[in-house]
Amino acid sequence: LDDLLDVARIEVRTLSMSPEPVRLDELLPAIVALLEPSAAEAGIVLSPPVGAGCIALADPVRLRQILLNLGSNGIKYGKRGGPVSFVAAPRGDGIRIAVTDTGLGVPPEHRDRVFEPFYRVRQGTGAPRGAGLGLAVSHRLAEAMGGRMGLESPPEGGSVFWVELPRPHP
Repeated sequence: LDDLLDVARIEVRTLSMSPEPVRLDELLPAIVALLEPSAAEAGIVLSPPVGAGCIALADPVRLRQILLNLGSNGIKYGKRGGPVSFVAAPRGDGIRIAVTDTGLGVPPEHRDRVFEPFYRVRQGTGAPRGAGLGLAVSHRLAEAMGGRMGLESPPEGGSVFWVELPRPHP
């Protein structure tokens, strides 16, 4: 329900944002710590996060929401025993935070639609999991913070969902 409300607030531009410098070498370890119990239950290994010296200009609460969603998806769709990693690095004028998993990946015919509300990718023989809102909300939050979001999914499997955000002005 909260995701649905966030989509509505973003669409009508009533979602409040408070951008500030966010140290990713502090935020990413906190995200990994929050995800650790569900990763252990799913048999997923969370790699130590990488982000030394990276600072993004973002609303810290909303960035946390994006990263928890991407990490949760990596755990949900990753291969048992496989890693999920968080890596932040400078990219152009901003910072890119990439969340990588070793799951089945996102087939090419679905890549243009995964950020649409309620769109879910069927993987394997089971029903699609989730409500189909997490990526849509995350994508819109990234844009609302002056950033962007995307994915890479090589043919051999796995996915890299990334968010790029501006750096703070000196």
